[in-house]
Amino acid sequence: EMNKVSIRHATWSKLESSDLVIFPRPCKYRIPRFKGENEAVERLAQLDIFKNAKVVKVNLDKAHERLRLEVIQSGKELVAGTPGLREAVFLLLRPPAEPSKIAYKMAASRIGIHYLGTALDFSSDTKTDLVIVGSVAVDKKGHRIGKGEGFSDLEYALLSKLGAIAPNAIIATLVHDVQVYEEFPEEMFKEHDVPVDVIVTPTQVIEVEKRLPKPTLYWKILSNRRVNDIPIIKHLLDKEQTSGVKVELKEVDSDPETGRFFPPIRRRRFMRRRRQASAPEQRQQGRGGVRREASAPPPNRGTRTFRRRPRRSQPIGPDSPKQMEGQQQNMKPVRRGPMRRISRPKYTVDFSIRVNGLTSAVRIRDLKAALIERGVRPNDISWRSTKGVALLHFAKRRPNQDIANAGVDEVVAQLQGLSVKPE
Repeated sequence: EMNKVSIRHATWSKLESSDLVIFPRPCKYRIPRFKGENEAVERLAQLDIFKNAKVVKVNLDKAHERLRLEVIQSGKELVAGTPGLREAVFLLLRPPAEPSKIAYKMAASRIGIHYLGTALDFSSDTKTDLVIVGSVAVDKKGHRIGKGEGFSDLEYALLSKLGAIAPNAIIATLVHDVQVYEEFPEEMFKEHDVPVDVIVTPTQVIEVEKRLPKPTLYWKILSNRRVNDIPIIKHLLDKEQTSGVKVELKEVDSDPETGRFFPPIRRRRFMRRRRQASAPEQRQQGRGGVRREASAPPPNRGTRTFRRRPRRSQPIGPDSPKQMEGQQQNMKPVRRGPMRRISRPKYTVDFSIRVNGLTSAVRIRDLKAALIERGVRPNDISWRSTKGVALLHFAKRRPNQDIANAGVDEVVAQLQGLSVKPE
């Protein structure tokens, strides 16, 4: 029987067996990150729908990290939904103020969006022009099948309900060519399923001729559990009920993520041995047996002690080491015990100078080269590149060392007008 579940598993198996996916693997229960994603992203970036868009909505899946990087490098604003829609729901990320390769990669990562993004203000004029959704399988008529959790459909419905999507917004998806099917049965799809308008693969661009209608927020498909789990939906429901609108929720909690099958956890072998060893005693306790102390090890198992190699006994007699002490003067002594690491003597910092205004493109080697040109040689440097700060530490390594030439006033005078330029 052909349904969404069978199509998902067939597509995942086809991608894995053909070795068309990259990390993270296996791609089962995920949006696949396929080989050729760079070509697909570059093909999308050449389309007019991408060039004309100012705000782009992208998911936080690992498969879309390269796409998020392209959006930020193009100077566009990025909208992303938080995992599970339980925090700020949607985050808005603007391009970095100081553009650099590291800043772009940090902003495109999932952690970077979490720390650098701000909560999307629905009262503002920010409208999403292009929505890019993840897909497991699509057909050429615009039907889309996701990974089965339903969050992409819910995110689009929320943005549409709150007026954060432009009326003429385009929905696109990036997939491999083997994920594109000719046609799916119409009865598999409901009114809340998000369709796609443009399909981009590493080799082609497919534009849907007859675009399917876009969904909105339908209360009848939401259960009480999902409404209570997502604060913004709870707020919208209270607002609807306060205005006098009759809202009916789904009585049975049959949301997509509740029906997902998780394989059992495989425990290690020593855990099985421990249970087998303690099982007879547990049965004896049930029959009135003596209860052992908590500190005592279970039966059929030794204590947790490390086996040490026994030392060789010293010979006693005329050939003992004490008698042959004169003959062993030229022999190297035997080292006993572990080797200890010899640490360098610590030194006390006399004074430190803070250097501000370093850009993210400056490296520590650039700062060292600029200091050498001015004749300043600190004993240590604390590098804080993310904050644009460097601390120069000057100290005596030996108590008798003279540091008259390294006074604070002289060092500050030498650092006046310091300009560090990246290579």
